[in-house]
Amino acid sequence: MDRPTDPGDRRPARTPRQRLDRPPGERYASRAGAQAALDRGSNGEAEAGSDRGKGGRAASSRPASAISLGVVISLAGALMLVVLGGLLALSAGLLVVAAVMGWAIGRVLATAPRSPGARRAIASVLAADGVLLAQIGLWLVARSEGGVLGLVDYLVQTWGVLVPLQLLAAVATAWWTAR
Repeated sequence: MDRPTDPGDRRPARTPRQRLDRPPGERYASRAGAQAALDRGSNGEAEAGSDRGKGGRAASSRPASAISLGVVISLAGALMLVVLGGLLALSAGLLVVAAVMGWAIGRVLATAPRSPGARRAIASVLAADGVLLAQIGLWLVARSEGGVLGLVDYLVQTWGVLVPLQLLAAVATAWWTAR
């Protein structure tokens, strides 16, 4: 009568170890090489295949698309500030909207293959442009409602310290996030 063997009574037969065709980390080498070439400032004409990014697109198109998306976010943030401050006459959330606009611009530009200093500078300029465009929009809304003050007089008398605080919030969050 055979008794059933318990697990561990007998060692399994040895099978030869299979070796991988290539090291597991090698799959990241082409991406790292392409990113290093972009960081060095090459014009995208490195070795074949390394200038392709995610989805097969040329890596040189990424900075332009990141900046374009940053411009769109800047315009959308400016529109939001005008709607809240001019049409709805709210001032409570304007700092938050400016900070969120700066954060979104910074996050988009953080993906651009540029040096951190260039990303931060572009993000800061786009955030400042969005806030300044919103201030002009607020003034135009006030003028359409019968206002007679000039731009600077209107901003100082109506919004006071909120204008530079919005500018600071947007630029600071964009600069910090784009690193």
